[in-house]
Amino acid sequence: MRKNALISAGVMAAVMLVVFAAVNLSGGKSSDGEYYTQCYIESFSSDKFLYRSKEIIVLNVEVQSKEEFEGVLWVHGIYSRRDRINRRESVGVIDGFNSFTIEERLPSCTGCSGIRPGNYTITAELTDSLNRTVGETIVVRIEQ
Repeated sequence: MRKNALISAGVMAAVMLVVFAAVNLSGGKSSDGEYYTQCYIESFSSDKFLYRSKEIIVLNVEVQSKEEFEGVLWVHGIYSRRDRINRRESVGVIDGFNSFTIEERLPSCTGCSGIRPGNYTITAELTDSLNRTVGETIVVRIEQ
């Protein structure tokens, strides 16, 4: 009897997990009224890992989406007193694969600009008109 109860509980938990995953991966509106996204960032990368002061960095954001929408792609990071990456672009996202490329000049790596040689994070965030956001972060190294 106890064995059957454990098996039933396990099957019920597995069914609930499958239903939860199917609902959350499909996007839409959850039971608590919150919206969740129907897209995700498949890949966020830079053209290389090691950069020098004031060098151009090429950032690639690849997105998979189950819907078309107008959104805002915000790439930000490497904060300093003066220069930093802080770029927002309006983007049209289509159903399926999307690729976006952003080029930015890196800040100077000296004491007066506020950053020192080292590793820094850069984050890409994609937000739709319902303020649903997905994001990814990478690390790059800046030297003089």
